[in-house]
Amino acid sequence: MRLGVAILLGLALGACQSPFSKPAPEDCQIGVLTDQGQICQTIRTGKGDIYSFFADMNGYTLGEKVCICGKPATMTRCLVGVPIDLVHLDRDCPGLPPAF
Repeated sequence: MRLGVAILLGLALGACQSPFSKPAPEDCQIGVLTDQGQICQTIRTGKGDIYSFFADMNGYTLGEKVCICGKPATMTRCLVGVPIDLVHLDRDCPGLPPAF
């Protein structure tokens, strides 16, 4: 009986995984929005890396987990972190199931 309950609990928890538990697609980073950017917006990844970018931040708040995608910027005014030429900013990464 206990084994059956443990298996059901494991299946239920596995089905409720965050979309951020999967690795980000190529050229994408998952992180938390921070206020570290002096000119640009920034995120800090789970590894502690900082990425900076320009974007309309309406609807987003500091501390929120987001996915950004783009190539490293060759020219930028961003002074903090790795600057990204942003092509995607959302709560979900492209190709991952939506967050609930």
